[in-house]
Amino acid sequence: NTLASTLQDLPVDSSVQFWDGSAFQAVSRVPDFLGSWSGLAGGATDVSPGKAFFVSIPSGTVTNTWVGEVLTGDLTNSMTAGFNFVGNQAPIAGGADAIGLGAAMAVDDSVQKWDGSGFVSYSKVPDFLGTWSPSEPIINVAEGFFVSLASASDWTQTVTVD
Repeated sequence: NTLASTLQDLPVDSSVQFWDGSAFQAVSRVPDFLGSWSGLAGGATDVSPGKAFFVSIPSGTVTNTWVGEVLTGDLTNSMTAGFNFVGNQAPIAGGADAIGLGAAMAVDDSVQKWDGSGFVSYSKVPDFLGTWSPSEPIINVAEGFFVSLASASDWTQTVTVD
């Protein structure tokens, strides 16, 4: 689950941005015959399930097919206080509460999702129902997003395959 093994078909001059806890760090596809990467950690950058990142391509459309085994058991994203850039480890889409993310969050914690032109923020509301404002965020499979927490927390999902 490294950048070099999973996104090897991105065109030259593509970049991938990773969140380091305070800012984005970028790696770029360089124009050499190896199609290598320059920048943060080179081709060894971790893109395991649950890790989030942005991909920018110079033009056109790229299709990347992800294959592998579905992770099972208790899947945990450990999140620190502050901004965490995370993804859903399970191939399950749904509301933040339905996929277990809401349980890892306290009142006034928030989720920020990129809508193509900016971030949309969803906050836990201080009421006895544990609702969201403006609405409960829907988390899609393979979608990365920010979670802002006042205190560290673990987002755990239990996945079983029948």
